[in-house]
Amino acid sequence: MTTKIKFGTDGWRAVIAKDFTVESVIRISEGVAQYLKCEKLPLKVVIGYDCRFNGGLFSSYVAKTLQLQGIQVVVSKQFVTTPMVSFAAQELNCGLGVVITASHNPPEYNGYKLKSRFGGPLIEEEIRKVEQLIPDSIDFEAVDQEDLNAEVFADIATPYLNQIKKKFNLEAIVASPIKAVFNPMFGSGQGIFKSLLSNVEEYKSYQNPLFEGISPEPIMKNLKDFQLYLQQNQFDLAMLVDGDADRIGLMDGMCNYITSHHIMLILLWILVKYKKLSGEVATGFSSTDKIRLFCEKENIPLTVVPIGFKHISNLMQQKDILMGGEESGGISVKGHIPERDGIYNNLLILEFLAQNNLSVHELLGEIESYLGKFYYNRLDLKITENQKQKVLAKLQENSITQIGNYKVVKVETLDGFKFRLAEGEWVMARLSGTEPLVRIYCESEKEENVDLHISHLKQQLGV
Repeated sequence: MTTKIKFGTDGWRAVIAKDFTVESVIRISEGVAQYLKCEKLPLKVVIGYDCRFNGGLFSSYVAKTLQLQGIQVVVSKQFVTTPMVSFAAQELNCGLGVVITASHNPPEYNGYKLKSRFGGPLIEEEIRKVEQLIPDSIDFEAVDQEDLNAEVFADIATPYLNQIKKKFNLEAIVASPIKAVFNPMFGSGQGIFKSLLSNVEEYKSYQNPLFEGISPEPIMKNLKDFQLYLQQNQFDLAMLVDGDADRIGLMDGMCNYITSHHIMLILLWILVKYKKLSGEVATGFSSTDKIRLFCEKENIPLTVVPIGFKHISNLMQQKDILMGGEESGGISVKGHIPERDGIYNNLLILEFLAQNNLSVHELLGEIESYLGKFYYNRLDLKITENQKQKVLAKLQENSITQIGNYKVVKVETLDGFKFRLAEGEWVMARLSGTEPLVRIYCESEKEENVDLHISHLKQQLGV
């Protein structure tokens, strides 16, 4: 039986050798070829892959399939970050970019991301068109026998790095006393900081497709060993990215984890308060309300979008977006491609701290004085399909009117179910579009309430 391929919030992902196979990659690539022809887009595709198992093999089958359909291909000769492919898609005037990556998913997964000719994720409407064109069967032998000439392989990393060198004052960073370390989480971001900055150390910067048994997502539960390393070596700043380097993570000199919400506020603070840049803000449904408060105080238009950076990227084609970001750590800023880029955003923050002789802790203090303190947490729960349907039914029946001792004053359903409580607190449940997970989020100005509200909602959902 042929597996139906459906893209989630950011690409299609599946377990390697189960559903993610050479056959499924060929099927999607057939759909991509037909999409380019139907939409009369440039018949040229740039293809990259990250550090997961057989990324080069899978990318070669993407290339063979497209080439057989008369599509010109540019294939990365080495593993690359997702933003490198997005940048190349724009710079090389491609109809699309393809990245073989499962981003932050566990090591047994791989995935297939589609990038638009504008340098960001392909928008929802266009992805659905590709899905409709994916065939149920393929001529595997014809694709397998297709040859790829050496000329199709290219260095797509260097043009991106050259652009980075133009954007940042790397000399100022090297000259500063800041002691920084970069953790690529065994992903395709490895080696970048080594090549750019002589004074930034890289942590475990080598290929390991098993990721030492953790998912390459820069969140606290995956960083226990790294936190111990920081304590032993006393860094001022720790910078992180996920497996394909489009998401950002940070830790301060006291080994405290800095949430993606605080990172979005840090970037806004730098861009608006220090660099005096203008523009609108876009953020995801699960982001902190402090972004809204900042925009109100600064008279900045704000748009809240469903989960998935493609919604923000789409807005960046239509409006002057200063910063677009979401809770997952995917953030884009004005002056770069309309794509999440953990490398770019880490450099922006590091450069600012170096030039202004500030610590990230001091910078957060400025923001807290202006907006107030807040706490946030997210719980990811693996569930079965049966549990998923029960959770969805529970959420849709509108029977949750109380979270512990707190009355629900409003329910918002832009993407998931956000239960607003008194005093600006909220707790939210959302079923993942790419993994068998239910995520529960919470924000409060009282630290003790965060895990309490999450626990109460978890109990009501029966998971």
